[in-house]
Amino acid sequence: MSRKKRQQNKNIRKQAIPHYTLIGEGFEEQYYFKHLNKFGKTSVKVQNSNCNIGGNIKTIEKKITEILNDHGRVVCVFDDDVEKVREYLNTHKNNPDVLICNSNPSIAYWFLLHYEKKYGAMTAENALKSLQKHIKNYDKTEQFLQNEKWVADMLPHLDDACLRAKNNTDQHSYSNVYKIFEQQ
Repeated sequence: MSRKKRQQNKNIRKQAIPHYTLIGEGFEEQYYFKHLNKFGKTSVKVQNSNCNIGGNIKTIEKKITEILNDHGRVVCVFDDDVEKVREYLNTHKNNPDVLICNSNPSIAYWFLLHYEKKYGAMTAENALKSLQKHIKNYDKTEQFLQNEKWVADMLPHLDDACLRAKNNTDQHSYSNVYKIFEQQ
């Protein structure tokens, strides 16, 4: 096969993959996107082996490289509190096949934006406590997160969360998770 033909086939395969593959920090990201897929809000490929990897840069780098080498697209959903992870992900900020959806102080802040216009500096603990006012018994355990109800309850407020997050990009607390909904 000629070099030109191989490149054409590579481009066709790349165009044929409409979804992103999730690389996520923990159970919250994993189950959030699993449930969103079930409700038809995203088409993000969620594999348990690509989630719950915390701030392990070598693992993140390996996963991103594997997916990109397979002509895939990556959505990275991480809390922005680990500087080394933030710095590493920023090396991909101009790559159109890598979408960085970080939140500061945590993804709980993204969830909170579904219910409140909450701007300004927050700690992860403050975001979690505020979120628990809206989602009864919210807990970061796998046992809680695997129940889809918490995501179903947020869905009517998804557009509000996206708008609030877009209007809040220059604050200390922020979330870029809204970007995945612009790509779908």
